[in-house]
Amino acid sequence: MTEPSNHVRITLIHGVLQRIADDAGVRMLHIKGPAVAPELLDVKTKVEDGEEVEVTVPRGSGDADVLVHPADVRRFLKAVHRYGWVKKTSFYTGSAFGHAQNIYHPKIGNADVHRYYPGLPESAFQQLWANRGSVTLGNVNCPVPSLRAQRLILLLHGARSGPTHPDVGRAWGRASEEERADVRYLAGLLNAELGLAAALDELDGWEKHPEYLLWKHFREANPSRLNEWRARWRAARTLRAKSRVVRSFIFFDPSSLESTLGHKPTAGEIAKRNVARIGTLVRELRRRRDEQ
Repeated sequence: MTEPSNHVRITLIHGVLQRIADDAGVRMLHIKGPAVAPELLDVKTKVEDGEEVEVTVPRGSGDADVLVHPADVRRFLKAVHRYGWVKKTSFYTGSAFGHAQNIYHPKIGNADVHRYYPGLPESAFQQLWANRGSVTLGNVNCPVPSLRAQRLILLLHGARSGPTHPDVGRAWGRASEEERADVRYLAGLLNAELGLAAALDELDGWEKHPEYLLWKHFREANPSRLNEWRARWRAARTLRAKSRVVRSFIFFDPSSLESTLGHKPTAGEIAKRNVARIGTLVRELRRRRDEQ
């Protein structure tokens, strides 16, 4: 039997997760990947029966992304666990923003469970939920953000994915002036102006914001781990948050390596990664010393 395409598989994962969320009474929005509105997809021309026709190109994705109401996250994770999903990364090791936990099912693949979206405060979910739409994914009715909110979410994703990520073109490059003004208005309403500024290369003037260095680091796709840790330290606003940054600097969490390898790492693989981390730090410290 032919294996389903990756896009079909991800679409099915969205449907499966929504079934679980419905049964558990969890408020959840589907974002990115196959959940993206057709208006935000790329279009290509192909020939059918001798005529050129335009077709939309699905937005590529390696896993299913869902945004869960912060108050429902624990309940949702317990529910998916009962259906055979296992945790691959924790919220704190999944990314520098601490926003998502990667879960895995051996039969269908990976999903990212977001407790908030980078650039948006947790409180933004209520506004997104109040103005939600819906799309059918995996033969299941799945709630999605409004079109203008999807534009903002794609822009925030592009902002932390390097200076030329195609999501910026999808959500902004082809948008009308009215649509752009609408996104700026929503960013102000949801307190997401900094992330939007990073996406649009408008970070000048934000230098005093605690998260400025973090957004600048990812906007520029800076490979320096020292630069990232410095940015994360400044962005951490509580003693508890700063302690997590320190722990991530000193201690290596094997769950992040498991996500990369696709299997539980051996003692040798963990040791190899630790040696590589130390080597990277030593080289960066030497380079900075030589530059001074």
